Amino acid sequence: MWMRKDFEPATAARNITGGYRLLILDGHNSHCTYGFCKFAADHNIIIICLPSHTTHALQPCDVACFGPLASAWKSEVNAASADYVEITKRNLLQFYAKARERSLKKSTIISAFAKTGIWPFNRHILDPSVFEPSKNTTNRASAAIARKAPNTPRPYSGP
Repeated sequence: MWMRKDFEPATAARNITGGYRLLILDGHNSHCTYGFCKFAADHNIIIICLPSHTTHALQPCDVACFGPLASAWKSEVNAASADYVEITKRNLLQFYAKARERSLKKSTIISAFAKTGIWPFNRHILDPSVFEPSKNTTNRASAAIARKAPNTPRPYSGP
């Protein structure tokens, strides 16, 4: 639904040449259903899935955009608090828009793609260890979970 109602119309409006569009996904298998992929192919949308367990290093927004956004949001909340302005459902988006405008600048987004090596493409920007499988960090089995709660102690009745 998101592809059909949001991504496709928004990117089609900016795709004046009628060329291909690129959609980078985190690789979770729930994204790549047959219908999703067919819709993408029918609308000249190329899908690239990031390798599993690498999104912490490869997702541009996680790497360089959301940190500044969180800081800007905190600044907006603190400024509102200093002025005794309550943030409610009615004004939340106004404060968020200010934080977003301050933090998600074109230069920040371009920098994020460069830091991940996505654009300009640089396969050597990340240490190869990022792509290694997760390591087992313990040699002890976890404790079994009790099937029922232990008996509760009887209340103290005195001597």
